[in-house]
Amino acid sequence: MTKYLITLSSLLVLNAIAQDHVKCPNNDIQCVYTHIGSAKSVDITKTERKGRGIIESTHIKLTNATGSTYTEFPDIQSMPGFKREKREKSLQSLAEISINNLKAINKQGNNSIFKTLIKTCPNLVLSENIKKLNGTKAECVLNENITVTYVPEDIYWCDHHSGCRHGEYPEEMDERLQLVSNGITNYYKCNGSLIEQITSICDTE
Repeated sequence: MTKYLITLSSLLVLNAIAQDHVKCPNNDIQCVYTHIGSAKSVDITKTERKGRGIIESTHIKLTNATGSTYTEFPDIQSMPGFKREKREKSLQSLAEISINNLKAINKQGNNSIFKTLIKTCPNLVLSENIKKLNGTKAECVLNENITVTYVPEDIYWCDHHSGCRHGEYPEEMDERLQLVSNGITNYYKCNGSLIEQITSICDTE
């Protein structure tokens, strides 16, 4: 019995550790959607093919902000039976992007990190620019200052621009999911050699 309990305990610990850092299969966007809310970090490699060959390989690692804060609702403390605590979770995340292999950019690519950007910056496909982009890296701060607050039987999300709104944070606004699905855009808060090259090639500030 004791051996059984030790084994069960070990499995539970291993499962908890596994959920801390999740490595998703190549191009498995659904895996990111599934784990981004619970894991400390999620990483995925996006690959783009032309025929049988890989023309683009980009690694993305998303590391979520740590910790949750517990505060009180002063305006509803008098309600009978209502818990005075709320749980506030940050959705802010650091994205580390590495262009590991770039031979060409597919203008209609589904998995390219340049999927969205290519629509406004066609110069990215030029051979001299491909060479400049290959091997570059970037770090982006996503969902900056976005929080989701949970109270008994309720949920709402807040930012520091438009205040708070009822309900879960919409997936179409979650920059972590948008980066993995649609690639990098010029409105993310990013820096690094990848951003420097994009700024130069696309002639943006």
